[in-house]
Amino acid sequence: MKGSAQFCSGVVEKWRARQDETGHYYILVIPFTFASRQAYRLAYACQREQPHDRALRSAFKLRAKLGGDGGIGDYIPKPKWMRWPTFERAMARIDKAEEVVEAHTALLLDRLKQTGLDI
Repeated sequence: MKGSAQFCSGVVEKWRARQDETGHYYILVIPFTFASRQAYRLAYACQREQPHDRALRSAFKLRAKLGGDGGIGDYIPKPKWMRWPTFERAMARIDKAEEVVEAHTALLLDRLKQTGLDI
């Protein structure tokens, strides 16, 4: 026998026929409820990131959008198709994200120095 699903007032009951040791079939009913992401307290991966990681991902994403392939703080040339005001706004967003990354990196280095690690 194949199982199926029946919908009734927000609850879905899945049933599946199983055979026990004696050869008799019985029906196993498994009720479950559809719920939203918020009800299950789930989050997107980017919402679970630490602020440092989020800023780093954002900075590299914005750099890639402008065609920059270097690391944090590297020069990004203005694309020929982009107007100067748009480029300056994009650079301001990149600078803001990189400031967060640099602040977290400095904090990490201070913590490492306090532990006595030689950097």
